[in-house]
Amino acid sequence: MANQVDLPWAAKVRRDIGDVNFINVRLHDPRVQQGKEFKSLIREMFQKNYGYNIDTGVPFLATVLKVLDPGWEGPKTTATRMVDPNNYFAFNAKTVRVIARIPELDAGVNWPKSLNDGQRMSAHGEYIATGIDAKFEGLQAGSEIWVQLRGTNTQPTDGAHAGMIIGVAKEIPDLLPRLKDLKRAKKLHKPDCKAKLELSGPTAKFLVGHTDAKPNVQNPVIRKYKTMIKAGIYGNGTPQTKFHFNAAISATGVAYEDSYHHSIPGAAPGKDNAFIWVGHLRNNGYLDLLDRPITLGRETIIYAPITLNVNAPIELKYYFHDRGGFGHAWVHGPNTETEQSIDNANKPSNDFREKIAPAIKDLIKDKRNFILVIPEMSYSRGYGTSFKNVQRAQKLASGKKVSLDAGGTAKLTMRTTIHPAAVPSVKKYLQGLPTSKIISYGFLGLEEASIENVLQKTHLRERESVTFDGSYTGGKFGDFHTEVLQVVNEHIGMEASSNIDHVSIIADGLGGINLASVVRNMPLSSVHNSAEVSFKSVTIDRIDFVENGQDTTIPETALFTTFVHGPAHTIYNDYLLERAENIRPFEFNYITEANTTAGTNFFKKIGAELEFEKANKSGVFKSNRRFSKRINQSLNPQAVVSMHTVPLAVGGGTKRKIAYTFAAQNDTVNTSVSSLLVPDNNLFLSPSIDTVSDHAALVASRAAAGRVVQYIKEKEEIVNKIETFEDMLVNHAMSPGTFCDPSAGKDTFHACKNGTFHADLLKEPFLNYLKDMERYFELHYLIPEEELIAKYTNRRDKLQFILNDPDNGISKKHNTIKKNNSNNDYFLKFFPNDDENSFFIRSQSNNMNQTAKLFTSKWKLTSREAMSYPVYINYLGSRSLTPLAGVDNISAGWSWSGIFRQVFSHIGQEKALNTAKETLKNAINAAAPQSGVPPTGDDKCESPVLTLRALQTTIPSPAVWDPNAMRIEETACAGREIRVVSNYEDLKKMIPWDVPKKSEIISKSHSYSPKKTGLVDVGKEVFQVNKFKYKARGPNNTTRQRESPPVWTCMSNKIAEAWNAACNVSGYVPFRITSGIKGYDKSGGAIAYQKGMSIDAFGLSINVDDPITGYGPDGDPIYSVFTGMWTPRFVERHTDELYELGILYHDPRGPLGAVGLGALTDSGSRYKDNAYQGWFERELREAQNWKSSEDAYNGTEGITGPGTTDEPHPDYDKIMKAASGSPIVPHGANPVQWLLTFCEKSGMKWGNSFFLRKRFRGTKTGTLWFREDAPPAWDLAEQNRIAAIYGIPDIVARINAISWPVQSFDKHMHFQFYNGDPVIKWEDIPGTLEKENPNGQS
Repeated sequence: MANQVDLPWAAKVRRDIGDVNFINVRLHDPRVQQGKEFKSLIREMFQKNYGYNIDTGVPFLATVLKVLDPGWEGPKTTATRMVDPNNYFAFNAKTVRVIARIPELDAGVNWPKSLNDGQRMSAHGEYIATGIDAKFEGLQAGSEIWVQLRGTNTQPTDGAHAGMIIGVAKEIPDLLPRLKDLKRAKKLHKPDCKAKLELSGPTAKFLVGHTDAKPNVQNPVIRKYKTMIKAGIYGNGTPQTKFHFNAAISATGVAYEDSYHHSIPGAAPGKDNAFIWVGHLRNNGYLDLLDRPITLGRETIIYAPITLNVNAPIELKYYFHDRGGFGHAWVHGPNTETEQSIDNANKPSNDFREKIAPAIKDLIKDKRNFILVIPEMSYSRGYGTSFKNVQRAQKLASGKKVSLDAGGTAKLTMRTTIHPAAVPSVKKYLQGLPTSKIISYGFLGLEEASIENVLQKTHLRERESVTFDGSYTGGKFGDFHTEVLQVVNEHIGMEASSNIDHVSIIADGLGGINLASVVRNMPLSSVHNSAEVSFKSVTIDRIDFVENGQDTTIPETALFTTFVHGPAHTIYNDYLLERAENIRPFEFNYITEANTTAGTNFFKKIGAELEFEKANKSGVFKSNRRFSKRINQSLNPQAVVSMHTVPLAVGGGTKRKIAYTFAAQNDTVNTSVSSLLVPDNNLFLSPSIDTVSDHAALVASRAAAGRVVQYIKEKEEIVNKIETFEDMLVNHAMSPGTFCDPSAGKDTFHACKNGTFHADLLKEPFLNYLKDMERYFELHYLIPEEELIAKYTNRRDKLQFILNDPDNGISKKHNTIKKNNSNNDYFLKFFPNDDENSFFIRSQSNNMNQTAKLFTSKWKLTSREAMSYPVYINYLGSRSLTPLAGVDNISAGWSWSGIFRQVFSHIGQEKALNTAKETLKNAINAAAPQSGVPPTGDDKCESPVLTLRALQTTIPSPAVWDPNAMRIEETACAGREIRVVSNYEDLKKMIPWDVPKKSEIISKSHSYSPKKTGLVDVGKEVFQVNKFKYKARGPNNTTRQRESPPVWTCMSNKIAEAWNAACNVSGYVPFRITSGIKGYDKSGGAIAYQKGMSIDAFGLSINVDDPITGYGPDGDPIYSVFTGMWTPRFVERHTDELYELGILYHDPRGPLGAVGLGALTDSGSRYKDNAYQGWFERELREAQNWKSSEDAYNGTEGITGPGTTDEPHPDYDKIMKAASGSPIVPHGANPVQWLLTFCEKSGMKWGNSFFLRKRFRGTKTGTLWFREDAPPAWDLAEQNRIAAIYGIPDIVARINAISWPVQSFDKHMHFQFYNGDPVIKWEDIPGTLEKENPNGQS
């Protein structure tokens, strides 16, 4: 192989981020193209040097990789044939043809490793020029040329050339400097210095704007439905397979079968009316290259018609094809051209054309809402070399061209079984394929380093059983299913992947043999055990077993897989009986021809021999379901086996049976499960209000931010699943005698049978529990790494340091944990080798002669062998999901610390760091070069522009309203600018009221005044009050409409809108607005103090839910419902970390609240008392029991200001008892989100001084709490972590923005439409203070 330095394009590789890249980016920058100088400079350059008019398109600068033979016979395209039907070649001898690389458009493909690296060469575009003249002299590999694309990318879908060659690039004097001097059109309107926003209060360093998700709930509801998916062909599969499949189902001139059910002629929807993805997935045929192209391995097809409704339930249909299936794309051998693969669509026995296309037509006609997945199986057609064609196999092994094997299109092929005479040639061929060259651009696994060639991992026998068998090339079906969902999520959308409600498998002929091979119990094979467990981790709702002469105990001569009672009975015995224990309905359909013996043995074994014989003799001319039988009479009545018969097909085969099977409806009589259909409309979606996409945040967010949010959400969901399983085990441990009593409702995982607990019935939930735990720890370690990467997305230097830091880089950490997980000494640190430690003994892989390691311990815990020890269930880790914490003694008898936590925290950390490492590499490749520092001199800075944000929250003035349509109470608002102000001078402009003198309001002997203000007498044209309707909590978690106390009319509608929006967004509904304006038309309530006038007297404030929000007059921080400290599940999961971050002052593991089972960990104990009631802390605290919560507020401390206790409080008990039976914070409700939404929409400021504004630790000094070694605020990384904990972006900055300016005490019940002190000082209100006389008297 040539040295990289010696290759013709070596210098260009180094320049990928240099001049060539800069020239292309600059030339194709829309803002540059809009500049005045662009057209004159670039037009002149190309017209003068190449005679090219840029009006037809701006060229790209490309590097030549290879000059092709001018006489080479190019691909046969449709366009070529139209010119000359007899000419199958696109070019003549005077055509210049090259393969070239455009750095920006070919960035996803590596540079070729040598001049003969055809794999990477072919991934680049081909460019042509007709007519050879002097301007192309000297053209060679490494030359730079100007090219013009004929499409939008370098890989056109028709397989022809990517574009035209304009000419060989010349040295143009001063090209780079002139391009650099081109001005962007937008830059003329952009000042050199950024304007500063007029922000009040501390904020985060990085601010992200957000689109209002629910702009106005009182206007007509915004409903946004996505009902049309994108169409086209996608994926990293071969062009031959992509266009062969499309042609086989949709091309013109192809002889298609009529659909079976509806007799629809013609083609099915293809790439123009369907989504088609063809590509490689790691868990399907990785490096399976036997008699097929040298790619990453077998391919997978995912198909969805554009009729797919992603908002409705979706059926995911897997099709396991028969032998020689998966089309005829490559039957011409390694040199198959794309046009040849298209022509092959018409060949006989093509399952894409004969089975899939008719089935798609019927499914769409029946309005089925489906996604079809076709994995290429290990016995696919491939090159189509027939079983006995030894000569063709020898030619392939020697690299010679081969012609079409006519026998291979219909008979047994070499991918199914290999003739003994061909084995040496096949081995020689596979041995000559070095793995390192193939996988250098593919998936990276753990085993590649030890694999020298493909032969080492290729199955040469029993190939009908090695798809999804857990082997290196076979993969695992459960992981494959996850990869399929990832593709659906990426290309069709999260709505589609989350709405998959029904999963089915059609096992066609040999596909049934493979299915039986995957699910059968093989206790001595650890590899197969992992595959079996993986398959059973996917909830399958229906299996269609299409019999093709294979359901027998005597296999075909060419097959080696044997089953004691046949493959169908193996599926029944090893999978269906276990699946029937799941309460979810299930259907196993056995499809065969009438009047055949196939199925006799199977139905005899399951006790349905008489039904089978009767059904087999009837229905000769009709296809239908003959009978159904429960899989297990004593268990799930909705789990059935059904027999179907189809009229005998001429010539045999499964074509007719498959056509019937695809569109067969579900057995609604026995399973009550209807087929999933595309709805006629979207009325089934009726949200109270739909959200608008957060476009602003999407634009402002960094690369990894979206992934972090998804990870956090997934982590929360996993915690719920883990806790549900552990709760069940705790219930059994605490009360084994009543556990199986149906009335107790404790057997949530159906571990009881006939009133007796059976641990073996928990094996599937137990394995899922372990899988969830591993994923939890993977996310636990991955999220902070992703957050760090996101912080420096565009800093290549920082990203490289994070990756390669020799002390604490991700590569270093990953290598360390990987080494530790495979090290016996490291294992012994956690599980010593002593007589009492039976976990050590069971962790040894005796059958492999290996010592115990954390990695092998994982296998031991998740294998079938582990399930033979029900006592493993007693190894439950601590109730806290903190790694290495807690004691595993929920069931008496074991005292080892966190076995599952310890094992899976290490395994999860290794996986997380590996993922983070790959993310970092991608981020480094995509990171932009560091931009220059902007000018800082005052002479280059323009005056800051006035921003909308600087105006703060403004309510549109009614002056522009129609006076005739104005309500009487709105007249006082007309002509005024209603906004949140911060001083009395601006307040008086909105409310022109002359405040009475202090001496008239309050006497010197009182701390506060409850008098009337006299504001009611100023006239309705000056000031009015109004009440509004708002949603409030009722009894038993219902809601009701209440009428608010009176507030200033000009802000009442704004508060009402914000209140309802906050309830809709957060799912949280408060209990009561307890106060509004004070002293308006009657006495009562504090309107003034010795210090000044209360903002309450102006009607600018409300109090909300005083008993659970509270007031802290002594300067102590309070933990109201709006801090999250009353939210169930949140308090036990996150308060420890919030304490460590300095957000909470009180240690959550303090002496209070740790009772019942919660005392096992004490995590969040202090705050659990807010969220839960009762001894076992699993019953949500209800409203009527508010007083016994730790942070309840009963008003005895006073609400008038620090040190005063005079003002009476409302009847809190009456307020809360009006909502008896309602949890204070129901599951799924988010009071913190309510707070933010309400304040941000209304402009109200919250009475908060400490929450997320002050960092607490240690002892008290004055009124401030601090930790000696803690910074005064949270840095950006910590702010991101806090946002992740709360699940609310930028929560620190947003809480600061909505908080009042006071920093000495909390009053979380209080909200004010004013951004100043809640008590306006007398000296700031002109005319309210009288001058003192010389005698000291007023």
